[in-house]
Amino acid sequence: MSWTMTHLAVAKAVNDKIGIAHDTTQYYMGAIAPDSVHFRANYTGEMKKNSHYLAYNKPWGKVDCIKECDDWLRDVLAKTEPAKFQKYSDFYKGVLVHILTDICNTKTFYVPFTQWYKSENRPQEQFRDAYYGDCKQIDTELYKNSPWTQEIWSLLLKAKCESIDNIINATEAEEHRTSQYNYYNNEKYEPGKPQRFISIEDNYKLIKDATDEIVHLLK
Repeated sequence: MSWTMTHLAVAKAVNDKIGIAHDTTQYYMGAIAPDSVHFRANYTGEMKKNSHYLAYNKPWGKVDCIKECDDWLRDVLAKTEPAKFQKYSDFYKGVLVHILTDICNTKTFYVPFTQWYKSENRPQEQFRDAYYGDCKQIDTELYKNSPWTQEIWSLLLKAKCESIDNIINATEAEEHRTSQYNYYNNEKYEPGKPQRFISIEDNYKLIKDATDEIVHLLK
């Protein structure tokens, strides 16, 4: 699914187009919060499904056809009712944009990549490294090269993390934000592997397409 900087890029582009957030600090915090379940004790994929409103009877990361993406989108829209979107908190608006971005990513990148990888008879044990290796590289490039990086992260570092029922925990969201910031600013870190399958240009197109689709859904 999308990594942090892609989520922020889409959230920013959506807000630039239709001005959905009054408090962008909380909005951007919501836009990265669903992935904070990784900081939960005894983390499982079911927790990730829960934070992303994925009701499909498959493990997280195993959605592998377009119909399943469409079903995921249908379930999210039924649960969140876009007509009520403007009544939600800015934090929750960010959460929903995050989830919709991941659905777009799964449809655009993950499903086609999974199908192509299988058709090429490539070793399944190397699948995660093949896919997520490129995602990691792209994420770092976006942090280093996006003109809005410092502006948005200065907001994120001031944000008050929120909890949502059993879906998102404020403490975990804060840990996730701090961990990502430290990761990007670790001078010793360099991804070290060139992109092999997904290019930065592919990801820029995803950001545009996801933005357009989300704007269409929320207008």
